[in-house]
Amino acid sequence: MVRLTGVNDEPSKEWDLEIGLDTLDELGVKYVEMRAVDGKNVDELSDEAFAQVCQRLQARGFTATGYDSNLGKCELSPENWPLEEARMTKAIERANLIGSPLIRTMGYRRGECSVREWLDRTMAWFAALTEMAEEAGKTLVLENCLTRETSMGSAPNDCLDIMTTVGSPNLRMNLDPGNFAYFGQDALEGFDLLKDYVANVHLKDYGKPMDQSTACLAGDGIAHVREILKGLKEMDYSGCFTIEPHLRMTESFHYSGIEDYKRAGERIKELLREAGFEVDKG
Repeated sequence: MVRLTGVNDEPSKEWDLEIGLDTLDELGVKYVEMRAVDGKNVDELSDEAFAQVCQRLQARGFTATGYDSNLGKCELSPENWPLEEARMTKAIERANLIGSPLIRTMGYRRGECSVREWLDRTMAWFAALTEMAEEAGKTLVLENCLTRETSMGSAPNDCLDIMTTVGSPNLRMNLDPGNFAYFGQDALEGFDLLKDYVANVHLKDYGKPMDQSTACLAGDGIAHVREILKGLKEMDYSGCFTIEPHLRMTESFHYSGIEDYKRAGERIKELLREAGFEVDKG
């Protein structure tokens, strides 16, 4: 049994919570991965605004599968660590409020440090954040995004290094084959390296690397979605699959529109059935 969930913000350019939940409702999906509301990442919402989000999720019968923090998006300069530690503390508190077991992070930008320092600090920071996650009963999930030149924890080998070096069940992958494909990496190779660490899967696809205008339904592009789903089924994967299509990113950031988001969701349901998964939609 796997869970089908969806990021809440993509149906609306304004990242309107109600539009996002309405769209998931139309897909028959009652799981949601919380990323942004009213133009702000969940980290950036006031306590009052986030409390209202919690109330709306509860009132509408939605269960949160993920809290998509802005963790991992800063440079690895020492003065940023207290800010990152505070961000993790807030992420844990807010993940608790919405009942999410997963907290998303990205890799870190190098900044002014050497490559050696970049690598060492990455491992040290992820180890510390993972310890915080473990103490709170949460799992920190690393999303592969950007390129090695831009972000540690983006290329498959770097992600694997982080997983094996930290070596904790509370640090896992938020695998995004579409991100691998977009940045010119082999998504199937990435999956083969990281499959033992996957706790959540974002599903999107592209026709060509580095061209957002080629965003397409999962399975129609170069991200090897069908092969990866087959591989996950063979290993009895039982985590989440997230509808995150980015179909109209050329118009607005984190945007697919209502109808395209629903098309993407229906395609993902179809692919999961083809792969033989039994799907829990909440």
